[in-house]
Amino acid sequence: MDPILDKTDLEIIRLLKINGRAPHTEIGKQLGISEATVRSRVKRLIDENYIQIVAIPNHTKLGYGVTGNIHIKTDIHKITEVLEALKLIEEIEYIAHTAGPSQIEVDFGVVDMDALHRLLTEKISAIEGILDYQVYIIVQFIKDNYSLDPMN
Repeated sequence: MDPILDKTDLEIIRLLKINGRAPHTEIGKQLGISEATVRSRVKRLIDENYIQIVAIPNHTKLGYGVTGNIHIKTDIHKITEVLEALKLIEEIEYIAHTAGPSQIEVDFGVVDMDALHRLLTEKISAIEGILDYQVYIIVQFIKDNYSLDPMN
């Protein structure tokens, strides 16, 4: 069983959510602990899959003219195969197995509507086991903040 995170671990996570590139020395100063302690705790949090430190892309600046998500209904007996096929599609950056009217939700980013058309007709529709899907295009990001603290 995984050890329970203590207050220091939770504070380190909170600070990294605000700035994933925060130097360990700065985190240590804020928490009153050494840089070495921060470094070892961050390493443990990453190694034990409590956190991952990633870059959140600005899709517009990266040239993605169209972003959104797709809710996919599958043949329940082929869901594993569908998930494996979706993992191979470059335009898909997020896949979740969900409960509800659809079994899978994916997020995508493409250059333009022609690329979206190709994604849907040549890649998504070609996967055996997909029964139906609904595409949701993001028109505007209203709140795009990954530093929120769900632990408070």
